[in-house]
Amino acid sequence: MKEKFLNMMGLCRRAGKLVWGYDSCVTAVKDGTAKGLIAASDISPKTLKNLKFEGDRAKLETVTVSVETIELSYAVGKRAGVYAVLDEGFFKKLKELAEHQGKDAE
Repeated sequence: MKEKFLNMMGLCRRAGKLVWGYDSCVTAVKDGTAKGLIAASDISPKTLKNLKFEGDRAKLETVTVSVETIELSYAVGKRAGVYAVLDEGFFKKLKELAEHQGKDAE
C-alpha cells in the first residue's frame, strides 16, 4: 500500500493539485483552496501541532502517514514533510490509502 500511496502523491503533484512546505500549506488553508493536509511521520511535533491547528481552524483533516519525509520527497519531486491537497477526490483517495497502509503494518 505504501507504493500506491506514493504513486498517488506523485500523480497529485503532476495534476497540479498539491502544495508542499509549511508556509505554502498554511496559505492554501487560509485562502480556502486546501481540501486536506498530509504530514510525514518524521516531522517535528511542533510542526505537526501547528499544522493541525491551522487545519482545525479551517475544519480540514490532517492525516499523518507512516511514510518518512525522504520517501514522500522522492515520490513528489520536492523536499517537504507537509503537503496540502487541493482536490477533494485526491485527498479522499490518499486518506484511504494511508489508512490501509496503517492496517497493513499491524
